[in-house]
Amino acid sequence: MSRTQRFALLGGAVVVLLAVLLLTRSDEDKSPAPQAAVTSAAAATVPSPEVITTTTAKKKPKPKPAPGPILTADELTTIKSRVGKTIRFRARSADGDEVHVHGYDKSVEAPAGEVVSVEFEATMPGIFEVEFENAGLAIGKLEVGE
Repeated sequence: MSRTQRFALLGGAVVVLLAVLLLTRSDEDKSPAPQAAVTSAAAATVPSPEVITTTTAKKKPKPKPAPGPILTADELTTIKSRVGKTIRFRARSADGDEVHVHGYDKSVEAPAGEVVSVEFEATMPGIFEVEFENAGLAIGKLEVGE
């Protein structure tokens, strides 16, 4: 056996010894594995095992969209938006009525004293009245720009 083959065999034995020591140490022993002494130039070129750690990025939860203003019979509220955006508002009727968005022809029943939510996509520009349909009372104005 040549001298180079002996050094390669010695280097391989060192790698195997390190692997066995790393695999057989107990969880209670948190100290690093003992390092073997390098006795030759050929053994010094053997790569040492590396510890690779990875981290998983946590996904941030999407924030909930704002529910929008509450429209009541007390005042006329203006809601401004753009085409392609989602229109969101709430309404509360003291006597119970139907919330109706003219132009978009969206309607939602509003039982007396309850807050109801209205949500839809703005698909056309313009100024649209929001009213309590049965009472014929305007409660809002929707302005949709391009």
